[in-house]
Amino acid sequence: MPLDHYISQVYLRKFLAPDLENRMHAMRKSDLSTFAPRTRDVCRTPDGNTNRHLQESRAIEAFLEDVEPRFNAAYDRFAEGEPRQEDIYSLAGLLSYFLTCSPGAMRINAEPLRAHVEAAARVMDEQGAFDDAPETLGGGTLTDILDDGRVGITVDPQYPAAIGTAGIFGRVSLFGNGHWDVLINQHERCGFFTSDYPIAIEDTPDPQVLARILPLSPTVAVRITPDSARRRADPDFNFPGFRYVRSEISAAEARRINQLLVRSAEDLVFAADWDPWRPQFVERHRHYRIETVTNTVPVPGGEMLHFRAEILPFQRC
Repeated sequence: MPLDHYISQVYLRKFLAPDLENRMHAMRKSDLSTFAPRTRDVCRTPDGNTNRHLQESRAIEAFLEDVEPRFNAAYDRFAEGEPRQEDIYSLAGLLSYFLTCSPGAMRINAEPLRAHVEAAARVMDEQGAFDDAPETLGGGTLTDILDDGRVGITVDPQYPAAIGTAGIFGRVSLFGNGHWDVLINQHERCGFFTSDYPIAIEDTPDPQVLARILPLSPTVAVRITPDSARRRADPDFNFPGFRYVRSEISAAEARRINQLLVRSAEDLVFAADWDPWRPQFVERHRHYRIETVTNTVPVPGGEMLHFRAEILPFQRC
């Protein structure tokens, strides 16, 4: 059974610590424990990239064959300000993979499916499609037992991953044809974190669009803002809509991005150095994670659901 890395090793190696031989500094948000793992020892699950909901169960692995081997060259050219088409594809592909197959992504992406099923069940119950619950469950309508928590709806996390895998080329095109800010961080004491969900989110002037920040190393990150007009366009891997700006950021901006990165992490946080401020920083921002927020709008015959990812408080023990 293969051990599949949901955060690619070739990516994590950019965060190896100079003072640790082939290891990173790491901390858990859940219990604040620290350790020094090798990249091959973290962010992996047995057979994690095998998805029984897909006809080609290992389809994502075939996709990664065109993404991961190009990462180092793509990183170098983006850092130098000379990206090529294949570099855009590699980084957009890596981001799309993290947004599809990591445990954090599967948790976030399961919520819209769960909410749709629950909303449909409530409408059908109102229309008389279901009998009341048996007395052994305390009686009541399906709506009653959903409301009081006697039953709940759960989604197999592999199912949203299958949906994401089936549409991953469209996502690569959407990101690749967006606006990219290449963020150069020259502040040695404020190097970027990464994590087991290394994607921070930011609001944009368009309420339907979120920007994603992906750290590529302690000194380089990209902020990718999709063009909403291309959301339903056919994939175009020539990336005619690609635009980028390369800029050096302030120490204050580096700290702000690090705050977003730590808050967005699912549990494991990694860094290439472990200056004294880092453990306190993780402790300060550990009680957050990305959640899918559902807004319900009544419409004739039912409800319309709107979903948005937000960084929200999440209490840890």
